[in-house]
Amino acid sequence: MAASIRLRASLLALASPCIAACITCAPVLTPAARAELPPYVYADEQRQAEVVLRLRVLSTLRRRDQLTVQAQVLAIQRQRLARPLKVGQTITLRYGLPIWRRQGWVGPSPVPVLKTGEEVTAWLDRDPATTGRFRPAAGGLSFGPSLEATVEGGP
Repeated sequence: MAASIRLRASLLALASPCIAACITCAPVLTPAARAELPPYVYADEQRQAEVVLRLRVLSTLRRRDQLTVQAQVLAIQRQRLARPLKVGQTITLRYGLPIWRRQGWVGPSPVPVLKTGEEVTAWLDRDPATTGRFRPAAGGLSFGPSLEATVEGGP
């Protein structure tokens, strides 16, 4: 038993400087621990979106962990709907608000919180839970620049 304790003590003494070096150097040698989905994943989601619209946000309503957005259609770039949208039409979007994550959290980008008056390009799908409502189709990159030309392993 005494030999076992001495062995553990000597291993700990040897390991301690290594552990201390790792703890000291890790923040310097590694970037912040933040992983993101590769761009081609968002590009695929954008390509599969039922509609691509230019929108003006008319109003937003936050309720608990949901955001409901009323937006006016300014332009239609693509739509695959049985009942087509029209320029000037008002649509409703609903999606979950991003929850607070501490620094270093790993995962996909949260969907941005839209603001009244903002004009955005949007990749949307119909919300299967309700008639006439839409939801973001490409996660955190459902609003903003197009990545549709991006392919796996490429720009």
